[in-house]
Amino acid sequence: MWRKYPKGTDFTNITEEELNAGVNDINNIFRLSINYWTVNEIYDECNQKLISKNFGLYFTLYKIN
Repeated sequence: MWRKYPKGTDFTNITEEELNAGVNDINNIFRLSINYWTVNEIYDECNQKLISKNFGLYFTLYKIN
């Protein structure tokens, strides 16, 4: 956030939409440390695996065909 809002910025004058846009910009930066993926891509990938795993568990427990 420091790129868009330097230290000492008064956040009372910044709307929630502006903050969300800043967070979205940061989370969509390609990062060398994670093999040029974005934070959002990593989150989506992990979330998809978690959903798939939980659905598999649900179908196993309740024997839904």
